[in-house]
Parts: sequence; structure tokens; C-alpha cells
Amino acid sequence: MAFAINLRSDDASAARLRALWKEAARFEDKPSMESLNYPPHITFAIYEEIKLEQLRNVARLAFEEQSRITLSFARIRYFDGSPLSCGQSHRRNRR
Repeated sequence: MAFAINLRSDDASAARLRALWKEAARFEDKPSMESLNYPPHITFAIYEEIKLEQLRNVARLAFEEQSRITLSFARIRYFDGSPLSCGQSHRRNRR
């Protein structure tokens, strides 16, 4: 079974993500994210095969003690196909 790790936005940042979706929708035949009624989110990883306990451990390590995370991207790319799917190349954390 496939699993994904994503962050869902329910606060003020959701409006910014929806605005990006609206811009991306100009390149689609039909606005996919709005029509699917997905909540604003960012997917960090998709695992085609992973044990649930291992997935929980990965998520716990990444997010358990974080009250806030900041994301910064070097570039935005897209994947061919429909619906339009954008992907970002992350910037290395310099800490």
C-alpha cells in the first residue's frame, strides 16, 4: 500500500497556497486542485511500499518536536501529464 507524508494547511498560509494553485490552473484544461476539493498541502514524500511503523517513525523524527517549519525552494518544476503536478527543488539547510 502506498503512503505519503504531507503537511496540510488550515491557517492563514492556506490562502497563499490556494493563490499558487489558481496561478497553476491557468496551464490546465480544468483546475484540478479546486475541482478535487483538496485542502492546501505540500507532499514531502510518497512511498510505494513501506511498513506503517517505519512510516510513523520517519514522520515522528521529522515533525514531532517542530512547532513550525520554514520551506525554501530553489526552483519549481512540473511533471508531464494531467492533472498538472508541480514539484519544487529544495534548498539545502545551511544550519
